[in-house]
Amino acid sequence: EDVDEDCDAYIDEEVITGSLFYYDGFLYYINRSTTNYMCRLCRISSDGSEHEWICDLVETPDNSNDYFSYVVYEDYAYCSSSVINMDNNNTTIIEIINLALDKNIEIELTLYAFDAEYSDFANTVITKLKNKSNEIYEISKKLINTAIYYQCSIFSMEDLDIKSSDKNKGSKFNKLCNNLWNRTKLELNIQKRCNIFGIKLLKVKPQYSSFVGNFLYRDLNLPDMVLSSIEIGRRGYEFYNQYIIKAKEIKKNVIIPEIKDFYDRWSKSLEEFNVPEEINDLVDVYSYLKNAGTRYRVSLDDLKTEFSSCFSKTSLILKSI
Repeated sequence: EDVDEDCDAYIDEEVITGSLFYYDGFLYYINRSTTNYMCRLCRISSDGSEHEWICDLVETPDNSNDYFSYVVYEDYAYCSSSVINMDNNNTTIIEIINLALDKNIEIELTLYAFDAEYSDFANTVITKLKNKSNEIYEISKKLINTAIYYQCSIFSMEDLDIKSSDKNKGSKFNKLCNNLWNRTKLELNIQKRCNIFGIKLLKVKPQYSSFVGNFLYRDLNLPDMVLSSIEIGRRGYEFYNQYIIKAKEIKKNVIIPEIKDFYDRWSKSLEEFNVPEEINDLVDVYSYLKNAGTRYRVSLDDLKTEFSSCFSKTSLILKSI
């Protein structure tokens, strides 16, 4: 059918083969040409405004394929197909497509072919990538189910806008910072579940959250990331009650809490770090410790931890004991 020129909610004019795959703000799909029957990997932005052809596929899903699957993960698309070769044996081929490269310059395309006895390897690659996505969704579900159990009205997270960049500490470190944690996928799934169950999702300012959390709540004997999340929860609570439902008096304590509300914890931390008594502000304490080169974060190395299974036998989490 003809598509209204003002409508962005369409997927071109060719035949769509296989499932749609959403990743990091884009909807990916395989498009089969009605003229030459070749397939290409394409994507559309989440608002439907950008339609992009990424590259042609060497192996395409058709009647000769015993198996075809693809998954988008980080900056790559992995397409796996099992085909009949000249000797009437199954061969599995994986195409690895670098999505970060400009398609008008060059597409980095790597092919891996395996005989039938090694074909399980191709499926394992795809399965492991899908398992990571499943873990993210399970984490999101667990978080929201916990919020429902404790009858929480709000769910708070940091309002972060982290751009991918070279940290000058090697490729492995860059991957950890830039894309391995799949923040967008987790955030969108949390937003969806909050909408379903009527929980207010609040994004709060992240300034000093790690420092405040580690400084004020360190007596809880929990690691850095957990202490920071406690502070994020406090900020969401204060903002919600002061500015949304107006149940509390408006104060300038959403980002930096008032010392009198945490006097005992404040005093213990000052003594632990040997901070001069004349410093009576959290921002000043932060500057003092930073200039002194003092580590304030509670590291996992400082705690007793162990791995335990979470969503499956192969899905492990590190727990403090």
